[in-house]
Amino acid sequence: MFDGRVQKIRGMPPFHAPPETKVWYLIEAGWYFSSFARLLTGPRKGDFVEMAVHHVLTGTLILMSYTAGYVRAGVVVMFLHNLFDPLLHIAKLTHYLAWPVVPDAAFAACAITFLVSRIILYPYCLWKAWTGLCPADDRAACADGSWGRTPSELLQIAMLTALLPIHGLWFFMILKVLKRALFDALTDVRSDSEADEDDAQAAGEKKKR
Repeated sequence: MFDGRVQKIRGMPPFHAPPETKVWYLIEAGWYFSSFARLLTGPRKGDFVEMAVHHVLTGTLILMSYTAGYVRAGVVVMFLHNLFDPLLHIAKLTHYLAWPVVPDAAFAACAITFLVSRIILYPYCLWKAWTGLCPADDRAACADGSWGRTPSELLQIAMLTALLPIHGLWFFMILKVLKRALFDALTDVRSDSEADEDDAQAAGEKKKR
C-alpha cells in the first residue's frame, strides 16, 4: 500500500497475478457469493440488510480489484477481513458445545481483533489507498494528486469507504454482547454470593434453635 501507483505487483502487467493470489481470489469470491446466496435463501436475522450490503460490496470489490489489476490492495483488504472470522467460529463452536470459559475468551479475542483489523488498520489502509499511490521515483504519473485517478479507482475507493459504517455498527453490536456477558457474569457471581450468605444465615439460625 505504500509504493505503487495503483498497488499493482511490480514487474507484472495488468490482469496478471501470481498463481497463489489467483487461487485466493477464487476462494474468496466463491465464499462471499455463496454466503450471499445462503443469506437470501435462509432465515432472515436482524442484521440482514447490513450483511447483504456487505456481501455485495465485498464480492464486487473482489471482482473489480482482480480484473483491474489492483491485487495488492485486494489482498490487504481480504487479509484484514479474514482475521476476525476464525475466532468468531471458535466462539460459536465452543458455545454450542457448552464449554466453560472458552467461548467468552474467544469472543473477547474477537472484539480485540475486530477493533485492530477493521476499526484501526482498515481505515488506515483506505487512507493510504487514497493518498499514498504516487511512487517516489515517478511523481509525474499522478500530477493531479489524489484526484488524478481512473473512474474504476474512484469507484473502488468509494465502495471500500461504504464498508466503514457497517464495521462501526458491527463493532457496536459486539460491544453490546460483551457488556451483556460481563453483566450476566457479575450478576451470577453476586447471586451465588447472596445465596451462600443466605445458606450460612439459615444454618446459624438452626444451630441457635
